[in-house]
Amino acid sequence: MDKTLYLISRNSLLYCKEFSNSLSMNRLYSSFLRLRLAFFFVLSLWVPFLVQETYAAFTLDCATVVGIPPSECRILKSLYEYTSGHSWNNNANWWANSDPSTWYGITLSGWHVSEIRLFQNTLTLTLLPDFSFSWLTQLVTLDLGNNRITGEIPQNLVSWMSTLQRLNIEGNLFTWNIPPWLFQGLTNLRYLYFENNGLSGEIPATLFSSLSRLENLSFWGNAFSGAIPETLFSGLTSLRELSFFEN
Repeated sequence: MDKTLYLISRNSLLYCKEFSNSLSMNRLYSSFLRLRLAFFFVLSLWVPFLVQETYAAFTLDCATVVGIPPSECRILKSLYEYTSGHSWNNNANWWANSDPSTWYGITLSGWHVSEIRLFQNTLTLTLLPDFSFSWLTQLVTLDLGNNRITGEIPQNLVSWMSTLQRLNIEGNLFTWNIPPWLFQGLTNLRYLYFENNGLSGEIPATLFSSLSRLENLSFWGNAFSGAIPETLFSGLTSLRELSFFEN
């Protein structure tokens, strides 16, 4: 009898251990499943962004772009690459298809880029000495205001763009002297917004000499030094509004 009870107790104990082990394995398996589900959920959130960046990185090919000359496409490509286009607030359709007229901030007229409007879009760029928009021969509006463009302004950034009517590069992070012939050849420019850029040094007397059609000039909030040249505004015969304070 005692031996029988001993065997029953021993078997019961073994059963309880097996049952406990089974429960532990079930809990581990359930935890594994939950971790696996969480991993795939997080992965599903990141995959679209990874795909978009990978796509943009490997498809910046002007040979596939239609509707504009290759020279203009190369300017847009440089703008996107140099300003970390994948990190813009809005880069809808850029390099996602071959039609630049669908790209955020880009307007075409005929077979040319007529407007670039990327105001406050987290463009991050240190300007290179040879960077220029001058190949955009039919550009009417260039708006890169309130971004993070830094460095020395290239002499030929916008010079000789005779179709340009509106230029906005306000609220960036320039810290260098302004080139004396920066606005040379902008014979149709009407609106110029260059305020709050941290520009320093003396104001070149020739700076506005080509801007006979300019109507609105905003240059406040910089850090110019020296006296204002007497002839600085003499060629601005169409000027209606001038903001030049806090300099």
